[in-house]
This record gives sequence, C-alpha cells and structure tokens, in this order.
Amino acid sequence: MRRFLIFLGVIVVLGCQEPKSDYPIPNKTDINEIIKAVIAKDSLFNHSIPLYPRLNKLKIVETDNYLPSPFGSLNIRALTDSVFFRFNNKDKPYLLFQNDNLKKFTIDTTQFKDIIWIDSVNIKQKTGPNWSHYQFSIPIFSTNQKKALIEFDRKCSSCGEGFYVMLNKVNGNWKVISFITAWIN
Repeated sequence: MRRFLIFLGVIVVLGCQEPKSDYPIPNKTDINEIIKAVIAKDSLFNHSIPLYPRLNKLKIVETDNYLPSPFGSLNIRALTDSVFFRFNNKDKPYLLFQNDNLKKFTIDTTQFKDIIWIDSVNIKQKTGPNWSHYQFSIPIFSTNQKKALIEFDRKCSSCGEGFYVMLNKVNGNWKVISFITAWIN
C-alpha cells in the first residue's frame, strides 16, 4: 500500500507540471527592432503624437471556419491561409504558443529618439480633450523568426484606426513589407 501511495504521489506531481515546449520566446531585441521599423515607415507614424510604451497582446482565436473573428482578435486560419499574413500551417503551433505565453511587453524607450512617450494616466492630461496616442501590439513571429506581424493603432478621443503590419527579416534587419487596415472607428 505504501508503494502504491508513493507511486500515486509521483504521478500527481508529474501530472501537475507545465508541459515543456521547444519553442523560443521571441527576444526583446527583435521586438524593439520591429517597433523601430514601423516607426521608420513615414506613412504610418506622426512624431507629434505620443506613443504608449506598453504593448497590447494580439488575440488569436482558433475556429473551424472562416467566419470573421470577434472584434480585437485574429482567426488562426486567416493567419495561415491568407496571402497577406504570409504565415503557413507549420507556423500555426508556434503562433498559438506565442498567443498563450506572451502576456506583457514594454518598449525599451532608451533605444528611441524623437519619440514622445505617454503613460495611461497622463494621456488625457497631456494631450487635452482631443487626446490621441499610438500603441503597438506584441508582435507574433513565424517559426523561423523571419516573418512577424504587429498591430499598430492610433487611438483618440473621437476616432481611431488600426493597421496590421507584416515585416520580414532581411539581412538581419526588419523591413515593413505590407500593411492593411485592421479597424476604423
């Protein structure tokens, strides 16, 4: 009976451990470099509008159909079957892994010049009744770490818009290859 209880205890302890993954968590340098690449794209960024340094999490949902995702989320099928997003089915488990494991990220503000930074408490105080600011999502990466997707939003008191931005890593540098409107308010 004692051996059985020890055996049962070992099974319970092993069963409670988190499953291990072979996937890497994207590194901070790549995330900051992606933000820099999007900011460098003049058509997307106005330097007089403040930037919020804490990144939102992209919400990836998994459904069996192509129906539109709930607002504020992306369907995994759209990410892996779309010509725009350029991810493939081999990327699907890694995209879902990132969705489950990347919870928070704050931009390293010391790496950026000529950017006005703002925190959530001061958005309305610093910019007045017609407040406006930019915010990024945490990027998601392909399995080979050569493709990335980020959402880039401009939020304001009476309007807003968001873009999905696709980037490729070329010769060690992140380059914006395309962007589309994600939402407009």
